[in-house]
Amino acid sequence: MGKHKDLINAVKKDSFDKNKKLLVQPNEKTMKIAVADFITFVSKVYKSTSAQAMNAITNGDVSVNGEIVSVTTYIVKAGDVVRVDIGHYLRNSGYMAVAE
Repeated sequence: MGKHKDLINAVKKDSFDKNKKLLVQPNEKTMKIAVADFITFVSKVYKSTSAQAMNAITNGDVSVNGEIVSVTTYIVKAGDVVRVDIGHYLRNSGYMAVAE
């Protein structure tokens, strides 16, 4: 099961890297969230439970500053742009936030 998940994440990362130019950029309407541990921060962005946020992270559905982050121990810093799911490509999505 681990190798299967690794393969899926590798394909997602490759696709994501090819489409980075399509990432929407934050603007004055982008949600701002206080710095918190990564799982809590993602759960606020994703409007989900901690378990759902952890699943999104480990499934490669979360990026920070344009790079996929699939480890739950990432340390969120002020100014980080965190995108989840459709927050990567949908302007002013509720699934994108800037850490403050």
